Amino acid sequence: MERRILATHNSRDFPSILREWAETQRPHRGCIVSSVPTNAYGEMERRFGRWFALYPTQDEWVDLAVFL
Repeated sequence: MERRILATHNSRDFPSILREWAETQRPHRGCIVSSVPTNAYGEMERRFGRWFALYPTQDEWVDLAVFL
């Protein structure tokens, strides 16, 4: 498994995908689901920064899903 956090703007489908992964105990290295407009760079940077400040190490992101 690659040690990468998945970031997606697919806020329509990913909550159910993440729920399925949890139910089947499928591990992942973290997921950030965003509903912030793709051209709102400053807002996305602020929100990403907040999450990375709360969970600064890769190990803290294992099986963690957050929403921007």
